[in-house]
Amino acid sequence: MFLLPSWHKNFTSRIVKSPKLYWFDTSLLCYLLQIRKPEDLQFHPLRGAIFENLIIAERFKAAVNQGLLASLYFWKDSSGREVDLVENPERADPERRIWECKSGMTIASEFLKHLVFLGTNKGIPPEQRILVYGGALSQKRSDARVLGWKDAVLGDLRG
Repeated sequence: MFLLPSWHKNFTSRIVKSPKLYWFDTSLLCYLLQIRKPEDLQFHPLRGAIFENLIIAERFKAAVNQGLLASLYFWKDSSGREVDLVENPERADPERRIWECKSGMTIASEFLKHLVFLGTNKGIPPEQRILVYGGALSQKRSDARVLGWKDAVLGDLRG
């Protein structure tokens, strides 16, 4: 398990600052939740949280496997706006990214609204705003990049 701290530098004082707990091993997490088969996960009420955990744990492992210190955070304000992952927030280069994770198989424009809000306010360009969803097709949009879950977990993010 690991804690993901809140990113709250230089934004407002109305930011949620308590950390979030994630698991490195989502199969152990599923076992503890008594999810024994993939079919059990399909309609489980924690499916979205488990999907988010998978993506964030993989980003953490990717940084560590490259010999880097994982600079990962989440962002949430008091009005409920949240971005699941803020990666390398103090950098201004392509390594700085913000991520939203949605387990749904189709993309809704609603999924992008918090990425756009935070990206616009912090000067993060659309190619560094990433929506990961439960579907297979990746695409570039005018306000963010959309990645299918396999591309997010296995793919090269430079392209």
